[in-house]
Amino acid sequence: MTEDLNFCKTRLAEVEKGYEQSRISTQREMEELKETIRDLSIYIQTEKVISESPFANEVSHGSVSVPEPPPKPTTSRGNRKKHGGK
Repeated sequence: MTEDLNFCKTRLAEVEKGYEQSRISTQREMEELKETIRDLSIYIQTEKVISESPFANEVSHGSVSVPEPPPKPTTSRGNRKKHGGK
C-alpha cells in the first residue's frame, strides 16, 4: 500500500510539473500573439489612414531617412585646479 501511495505522489508531482511548464509556455505564446495582433492592428490602421490621405501616392512611394545625431562637444570644464593663485 505504501508503495502505491509513493508512486501516486511521485506521479502527481510529475503531472503538476508538466502542467506548470505547459501553463507558462501557453502564457508566453498568448503574450506573443497579443503583441502580433497589436502590431497588425497598428499596421492596418496606418494603411487605412495613408490610403485615405490626399498625399497617399507621395507617402506610399516615399522613403524615410533618419539623420545622424550631431556629435557631442568634448569639453572639460570645472575640473581644473588653479595653480599658484589666490
